Amino acid sequence: MFNRWGWCQVVTYVSSVCAFLSSWLIVAFTVERFIAVQYPLHRPHMCTVARAKLIVTILAAFALLTHSYTLVTRGMVQGEVSKEKS
Repeated sequence: MFNRWGWCQVVTYVSSVCAFLSSWLIVAFTVERFIAVQYPLHRPHMCTVARAKLIVTILAAFALLTHSYTLVTRGMVQGEVSKEKS
């Protein structure tokens, strides 16, 4: 299945997007926790559900756009593997 044209690009694209999102979602969560601990009185105004959804949507859109180059630059190479002489 992974040796078919298109699957290689899609798997590479999805894995790079997920790798990007895994680290940046942790950063976003850490910033939210920092605000909650450092500024507890401002937290209800700064950390809302709507703002969290917006941040996640922006991060996902940014990841999908910035890693779209993998759909073009990745691919399968057809050919024989060279055999070394012993």
